[in-house]
Amino acid sequence: MQKLGKNSGPRNRKSNNTSLLSEHSVEESPKPKTFRVDPCLIMDDIIEKLQLLDYVPRFCKTRGHVPVSRTYFAIKQEQSEPTDTKVQYMIELCYWLMSLGFEDSLR
Repeated sequence: MQKLGKNSGPRNRKSNNTSLLSEHSVEESPKPKTFRVDPCLIMDDIIEKLQLLDYVPRFCKTRGHVPVSRTYFAIKQEQSEPTDTKVQYMIELCYWLMSLGFEDSLR
């Protein structure tokens, strides 16, 4: 029976296999650049679309809400309204938007 030396164990075999794989591996392509859109620009677009739906007279005035600013949902503000109030506003706004579609389907 032949004694195995320090360099002939399973650990050495793994490192040899790894080095063989790395020699023949394909170079990885660089990660694609991700573009981050400014949340305020998105909110500007949302507010513009809400204006087209007569958001102020049909939602804000009938429900006693103040129209949202371009930073209301986009930027976390410690001193403004609590998060729960913003979530409630978003829920009511979404409910109103869905009700518009429901009203149109009844016509």
